[in-house]
Amino acid sequence: GLPGSSRPSWDLSAAALLVNPNWFESTVISSPYITDELRWQPTTERHPVRMVTYLNRDRIFSSFFAKLGARA
Repeated sequence: GLPGSSRPSWDLSAAALLVNPNWFESTVISSPYITDELRWQPTTERHPVRMVTYLNRDRIFSSFFAKLGARA
């Protein structure tokens, strides 16, 4: 990213999705697989997975730090 630009924290995203799914934009797709060329290959016949395309970084971090502060 550009200097000074914000970046999402994907390592917090799984827990944050459980805290508040409204902080995310997502869709359910058929689970893709990885080709021998290490590329994602879309499918139509595999199990469903949720693909997140956007997360509200500021809301997630605000909630995270509020929870940390409550424990201090």
